[in-house]
Amino acid sequence: MTAESWLGDIPLSDLQIKHFAVWRDERLLKVKPNTVMRELRILRVLIDWARDERGAEIQGNPARHLRVRGTGDARAPFFTDEDEQRLLFELSQMSNPNHLRLTKLALATGFRRSELLSLAWRNIDLKKNKIYVQRKECAARGGSNSISIVPLPSNAKKLLRSFESKEGKVLSITKGAARNGFDKARKRAELNTLRFHDLRHIAISRMWSSGMNALEISACSGHRDIKMLMRYSHYQLSF
Repeated sequence: MTAESWLGDIPLSDLQIKHFAVWRDERLLKVKPNTVMRELRILRVLIDWARDERGAEIQGNPARHLRVRGTGDARAPFFTDEDEQRLLFELSQMSNPNHLRLTKLALATGFRRSELLSLAWRNIDLKKNKIYVQRKECAARGGSNSISIVPLPSNAKKLLRSFESKEGKVLSITKGAARNGFDKARKRAELNTLRFHDLRHIAISRMWSSGMNALEISACSGHRDIKMLMRYSHYQLSF
């Protein structure tokens, strides 16, 4: 049951996740999960292309809801625009505006929560579009901290310019308060399985989708292993 023969029988506008699930289960009887995952990623991209560039009548992309057990994609979050708006709304209702700012910066940069909370305005050069980020090396390298010079994404720059204060810490919020606030917001937004670290995954996936290459993305994310970085690529056709 190839994707081509399967897709040919169903109008694009009628495609639902159940169709993909039947195809996935049939393919898993014949090939390994990673093979199915590669084919599914291609289908996701093709449906996006047909909808966005050829005007195909289909709501969203049902292929993005599907997961394949036994692959790195099994835990990957599916995060719609509606999900994002609900989450940001709940964060905006909190008395400390830094709850909302933290999440928006995470989605704009792909930084870890600890990296964002440690940021000071002296670490940011808005004129040269650079951020000096304190990052922890992996355990194999001793686990010591190092400073990375990271290009400042345009949407993150716009967000930072909107902040009133430009002195001291960028985000005036403790780690505990940030964790508790995010947990409350995601539950109120009915995103119970979403973790803050998933925002990093989502941000890097969006970087791939925007056309950035592996070197540009790794400069932002801090990944030294390109293979590890590729796990975040939901939009790539080469694996």
